[in-house]
Order: sequence, then C-alpha cells, then structure tokens
Amino acid sequence: MLAEAATPSKEQVMRIIEAQLFSGIEAPLDLISTKRSASLRTSYMRVHGQLSPLPPGSITFAGSISGDEDELSVFVSTPELCLVQMGCFAERHELAELAFELCGDYALRPDGMGGTHIIKRQHATTADSLRAYIARAADVHGVKRARFAAECVVDSSRSPRESQIALEMTLSYRLGGYGLPRPKLNEKITLEGAARRAAGVREIYPDFYWPNEGLVLEYDSDAFHSDSAKRERDIRKRNAYEMLGLHALSLTHRQFTDQLQFACIMEEVGRMLGYKTHALTAIQQRKRAQLHGFLTHGSRLPRL
Repeated sequence: MLAEAATPSKEQVMRIIEAQLFSGIEAPLDLISTKRSASLRTSYMRVHGQLSPLPPGSITFAGSISGDEDELSVFVSTPELCLVQMGCFAERHELAELAFELCGDYALRPDGMGGTHIIKRQHATTADSLRAYIARAADVHGVKRARFAAECVVDSSRSPRESQIALEMTLSYRLGGYGLPRPKLNEKITLEGAARRAAGVREIYPDFYWPNEGLVLEYDSDAFHSDSAKRERDIRKRNAYEMLGLHALSLTHRQFTDQLQFACIMEEVGRMLGYKTHALTAIQQRKRAQLHGFLTHGSRLPRL
C-alpha cells in the first residue's frame, strides 16, 4: 500500500488497523510512503519510504482516512505489483500458484482459525497483463521470480487444485513437470441440437481443454463421494463431449495425489496430444517428486 504522508498520525494508524482487522488481512501491514524519511514499525504495521519510481499500473486508489490534522490518501498494490512484491520472499512454485489465483475465478481468504478458505470471485488480472507489467518492472525487486510465475500461469482456473494440476502438467521436465502444451481452463463450449438435449444445458465448461486436438480432461475432486444428481450431470456432460467428437478423460483427487497414477494419466494425455514421453534422468525424477510433493502436501493452499 502507499500512503501520501511521511508518517501516519496515531488516529490514522488506528483507522488503518481497524480497516485491516475488518478485511481479514494478517498483521503486520506493510505500507510504502512517498516520503523517503517515512518510518514506523509496530506489531500491526510497518511504513517504508519509497526508494525508486514504480512503473505505471503499480498502484490504485483505495480511499482516504481522516487524521488529527490532515487526510491520508491510501493506495493499494495492483495484482501485478502484488505478484512482484511477493517475489521478494516467496518460493517460485508458491508464487506461480499465486499467479494462477490472481488470474483465476477464486480467491483464498483467512478463515480466522489459522487456515484459509476458498471464495468465488472474478479474476483480478490476466496472464497477459502480468507479463506486460513485468516487462515494465525490470528494476523492481522480486521481478525475476515474478517473471517465472507469470510465464507459468494460465487464465480462468476455478480452484487451487485446477491451478496445481495445470502447473504440474505444463512445467518443463527440467523443473519437474510433464512439459505438455497449455490447455484452456474452463473454456465455454456452446451446445446446439442433440448435444444440448443430451447435456440438459446450453453451455459446458471443460476443466482442461485442448480444442485443436479435441481432448478434454475433467477433474473430479469427490469422485468417490458424489451424490446421484452430480453423477447424472457428469454423465450428461460426457455424453455431450462424445456427441461433439471430443475425447474426455477423467482425473480424480486420489489419482492426482498419487504420483504414479497421475504420471499414468499425464502419459495418456501426452499420447493423445501427440507428445512422446521421455525417460527421466535421476535429477529429473527427483525434481518431479519434489514438485509433486510440494503441490499436493507442501503448498500454502487448502486442499480440496
């Protein structure tokens, strides 16, 4: 955040703290001031002086807070700057997950008990916007890791698990992934005629979709606990895929968390996309195990 004052007054500090607690943002809150001499450090917030210009598109006006003698204008980091700022200390793969969240239709919020929960919302930015901003922010601290994350991201993920699957399937062999081409996530397909009647809806949204190859991969987070209505919707959806000439594969939660089973699914996806699998070196095998372990067990994100 950026405050147009050297140091906020006591009353302004209290108002910021109240807003922080109300919004659920964890303390301490970091603020950047336009004054180099700004300095304030408490258990609730830290104020830093602005040291260098930020590129256009870095901040957006959030509102004003009245103080004892003046008014404090408060700006917040745009999603693009947020990713770069997080690049100062977040791990690369964790940063990539954040990029998916910023470009996806969900968000993670503190649950008040030390964890997080998922809410649905419109995407905060797009992969193209992230990459364009990073190209302008070459001298901003944290941009190197942010560039890696922006290159990994695919728009329109609807859940942390979809983001994790897309990340692992598309990262290169060298980084522990499967090197597969990027799919479309939740791309709208408009149904007509018999396909619409078979699905019972006008539109369907495949989880992972390669339109040129006519391939769909559906992720089922609760394949073993689905109710009858959900099972019927899934059957209708798959019938529509078949009527459209699309080949649909399924991936369950259990298959994703089991590295061997996930590898088998990815090999089949690769085969259908025309990609040949390659024998992994010992280093690549270790990288793949590390990446899969991070995404399924070590990430900050809640599990589905």
